[in-house]
Amino acid sequence: MSGFRLAWLAASWFAVACHVEKPLPAVSDFFGTWKIVSIAGYGDMGGGQPVGKELLGTKLTVTSQGMSLDVDKWSCVADGGYRVQEVDMSYLLDDSGARPEEVQLPARVVRFAGDNNCLHIFWLGPNLIEFDYIGVFVRAERGA
Repeated sequence: MSGFRLAWLAASWFAVACHVEKPLPAVSDFFGTWKIVSIAGYGDMGGGQPVGKELLGTKLTVTSQGMSLDVDKWSCVADGGYRVQEVDMSYLLDDSGARPEEVQLPARVVRFAGDNNCLHIFWLGPNLIEFDYIGVFVRAERGA
């Protein structure tokens, strides 16, 4: 086999390997207790800095039945369950008055969403999520 063919074959396999998509996290990967550790940004609509300060250090609990947040005794029931999908974040501006870059989110991200006014949670990694609570985008670490 010529050097050119070998190089072409290696480049082709590399290109294919780079385009293999990672599997989405499972719904159960989001379950657990998450401690809010930082403010990622603010939307144009919502609670602003006073709510942001109140959120720091509180916990979000996600179970198969619903979610609860230590602030304002907020909770929701996931009657229809949850879904996990990769989404284009262009909807964010209309939804909460924020651009993805203003709240430190990539243009495409994995979103965990349920029914009945449950929070949308954005997957940043196995131990890090981001979510929007009345216009305040916060980052939370698993079990911290």
